[in-house]
Amino acid sequence: MSGISDSRDSRSAKEEDDSMDRPLGGAARRTWQRRAVLEQLRGCDDFVSAQGLHRLLEASGTSIGLSTVYRQLNSLAEAGLADTIRLNERQMFRVCEDGSKHHHHLVCERCGKTFEIEPPDQDWFASVARRHDFIVTSHTMEVFGLCSECQAERTTV
Repeated sequence: MSGISDSRDSRSAKEEDDSMDRPLGGAARRTWQRRAVLEQLRGCDDFVSAQGLHRLLEASGTSIGLSTVYRQLNSLAEAGLADTIRLNERQMFRVCEDGSKHHHHLVCERCGKTFEIEPPDQDWFASVARRHDFIVTSHTMEVFGLCSECQAERTTV
């Protein structure tokens, strides 16, 4: 649905189990709630809100509190196991193809459909920074708009 290939399917179960054991800092630990949230999140092609993921978990028969879903999603994002963006005043989460690689997205602001895109090269960032006498310490880049399906729906309404 998102228009990207899913290399997560090629990851072995051992690699996935190892990623669950990554330290999250402080007293965070591997719990059934964390595993349930991560597994449900892996089933989502596009970014999803904590509320949306909570509904999916409940519909699948997993009884878990919304505040627990929020905590687990933020913990996964801090650990680098999930990406997070702000879309329409909501924090959204997604497990991306390769969480170890810096990447960027096109995101439909209506339906949330997401496509991973190649970023401008580092020379572009450096030249923009030089032009403004600025030192870049980090960056994020998400491009928001309407996917082709939402554009078509908008013109027929």
